[in-house]
Amino acid sequence: MQNFAHTQVVAWCREHGITISADGGLERTPQARFQIRLELPSQPYKLPWFAKDLVGLTFLNSTAETLLWIYGLGIWTEEMEAVGIEYFDRLASTQEQGSRLTEFPGRLIHASENNLALMLTLFPLIFGWDSYLIGATSDPIVFISHDEFVQVDISDPAVQLLTMDTLKRWKPTLVRDCS
Repeated sequence: MQNFAHTQVVAWCREHGITISADGGLERTPQARFQIRLELPSQPYKLPWFAKDLVGLTFLNSTAETLLWIYGLGIWTEEMEAVGIEYFDRLASTQEQGSRLTEFPGRLIHASENNLALMLTLFPLIFGWDSYLIGATSDPIVFISHDEFVQVDISDPAVQLLTMDTLKRWKPTLVRDCS
């Protein structure tokens, strides 16, 4: 795992053909031919399985690496933010390059660190942080929203079929089809 400061996240995204919007986030919609929406599981014990499937999507086209970019901190109460950030930092500190989430919002996770990717992805799901999961091919791009849904943006029709199949147990809704 490599820790990325915001500037490194932006550079990595641009290197992988992803446009950054004026507010500093991803410009998701223009590249996507398909958008899939998922609601978060209602049973908390299903979140690890949900996270596993989301992380798995980013390795559909590539086995190289996935970027987890925690973009939206500070949405909820200071107390809960502090708890989430502390737990995230404690987990990250067990890795070779542990560093603070507030300073390094990006984590480039290699395919051999699949379990770590799953664990780190649980944090945005539990604490309601806006986040992106982006594989090396940037197709698909997973957006985890603090508004309790996940959006998957896809360009390639073949990836769209694989994505729908991977996510079928979560009852995905295809909300955009520009094929």
